[in-house]
Amino acid sequence: MSMMRAIATFIHVVHLLGIIRPVVSTDIPGHNLLYRAPSLEASVRQNAFDRASLSPHLVRRAPSPQQMGPPSTPPLNEQQFNETATTACLDALDNVQSVVNPSGMAACYNIPFFNATTGTFAADIRLYQVSPPSDGFAGVPTSQYTLEMMIPAATVSSPDRLASNQSTGPNSPLLLQDFRHIGQLDPRLQIDKLTTGDLRFLLIPNITITARSASNGSFVTALSSDTLSYVSGYLMNEDRSPNNITFPDAAAKLPEIVAAATKFVIPGTAIEIFPIGLIVTAIWTGLFFLTVGLGTLGRMQFRDHFQGRVQMDAARKRGRLFSRS
Repeated sequence: MSMMRAIATFIHVVHLLGIIRPVVSTDIPGHNLLYRAPSLEASVRQNAFDRASLSPHLVRRAPSPQQMGPPSTPPLNEQQFNETATTACLDALDNVQSVVNPSGMAACYNIPFFNATTGTFAADIRLYQVSPPSDGFAGVPTSQYTLEMMIPAATVSSPDRLASNQSTGPNSPLLLQDFRHIGQLDPRLQIDKLTTGDLRFLLIPNITITARSASNGSFVTALSSDTLSYVSGYLMNEDRSPNNITFPDAAAKLPEIVAAATKFVIPGTAIEIFPIGLIVTAIWTGLFFLTVGLGTLGRMQFRDHFQGRVQMDAARKRGRLFSRS
């Protein structure tokens, strides 16, 4: 009885620990070498992959050779790309007379390098001053601006600043900043199932500018409607015309593209509850077999002891009968 009571007490303690652990455990944030994007990235990405796995009307497609994206780019020639991108961006900005965001800036976004095997890419963002800043951005020097860029379907590193405050000509907008990011597409995506159009949507960034003023606080604006994309480098059109894909448009297309290109995992071939679920299940299974085993062993010992007593009593009775006779 004492052993069974001890086992029952142990099971009760393990059960309490299983309940308490999810409540008291916390993640301690640490320093990360990669740029941590705003929470919008995680929500958009998770929503896309959730819809890809749950929506019955999203059908996976096989690769279409005639629509496949171009192969990986050759090793990047920085000088050649810079010259080509500068000309292409200025040509695209010739048709831009004004912008809708209060910062007065327009962005020229290009992919100078892409590896179709690993999904690694480089993203080049050039910010041009097209019109004078207004509202909360008026009077704030550009040195107080902060750029944030995120791509929901990729992990992006912190930016490298390549150039700043460069004149591009007497009648051309001022190049405020030139940033270079290194990123990688989500490993769950099969790149060979992505077309050029798919990649254009997947790699569209959400670019936000924050102006910090000591007197008026912080002001944030998005450059989604004022971003000219893919005029140079990878994914550009043959005529170098810009792709005016806004971030909301790309986010709306993301679930469909993800559903078509996500790697399919056969159900039942992977342990989805490891390690916590597997450990708890193993503990309960072990305790069950331990309890049943100890109970069975006790009953076997009791049976052997009982049989021995019966045999001893029978022997005593036979001895008494022989002595009387």
